[in-house]
Parts: sequence; structure tokens; C-alpha cells
Amino acid sequence: MRLYKIVIVNNNYFEFTTVAGIKYACYFLSYAEYFKNYKEVADNIFSFNVEVLESKRKNIAADERTGFTIVEIVKHFLVSLESAVVYVCDTSDGKEL
Repeated sequence: MRLYKIVIVNNNYFEFTTVAGIKYACYFLSYAEYFKNYKEVADNIFSFNVEVLESKRKNIAADERTGFTIVEIVKHFLVSLESAVVYVCDTSDGKEL
């Protein structure tokens, strides 16, 4: 499966654009402040976020390459760090599955 071209904006922030013209941002935010009582692991806990930055369409169709590209971004982030990822699933749009 071919991935979309990933632009590394910085170590924790990535962007890519699909063939449908949908521009995504994928980024990791430190969650250390929420784990102050666990100093030995706090600096290695992040949330992972995916946002649509631009879209010419109101409804975004399923695109298998998008999922594979997002997985590659997570892999790239984790290869350089031994980190925990906290995934917070947004259920407001009904697309959590």
C-alpha cells in the first residue's frame, strides 16, 4: 500500500494531503502534566491527535491510504522514543469505529 507523502513539520507534528485534497495534521502532545505523581514515566506519555486542516468536501469518504499513513506516522514517532501513547477517541462525529 502506498502511503501519502508525509511532511514532518517538527518531531511531534506531521501533515499529509490525500488525492481528494484533504489535508491532515497528526501530532503528539505531552501529557506529562496529567501524570505528575508518576515522574518516572510522565515525560513519555503523549496524546495523539488527527485533525482535518482543509477539505474541499463536506463529507470525507473512507480512504485506506489515510489509515496506513497515520499508522506510519505513529510508528515513526515511536521508533525514536520508548513512549506510551494515550489515544483519546473523539465520538462527537460518530466516526470513532
